[in-house]
Amino acid sequence: MVDELKFSKILIGTLGSISAIGSSLGAIIFGSFLRGVNFKRLLIFSILIGGMGTFFSLIYLLDFVKNNQPLAIGLSIFDRIIFGALG
Repeated sequence: MVDELKFSKILIGTLGSISAIGSSLGAIIFGSFLRGVNFKRLLIFSILIGGMGTFFSLIYLLDFVKNNQPLAIGLSIFDRIIFGALG
């Protein structure tokens, strides 16, 4: 990420912290709301959202994202929260 998107090491560390917060939120949401949901449905939903998120991550390879650092930072924060919440 440092070479392609020109992110600093501090920003990458901050994104790791955001990912940890997303993981905590995912655990809270699961414990509060999704305990009664069928595990098979939850697993399928998580796989689908994770697959779409991985496909969405390919947008970082586009030139307009590489040249627009605020957009790349916003996308990276969103990506970290979603993947963190999915665990």
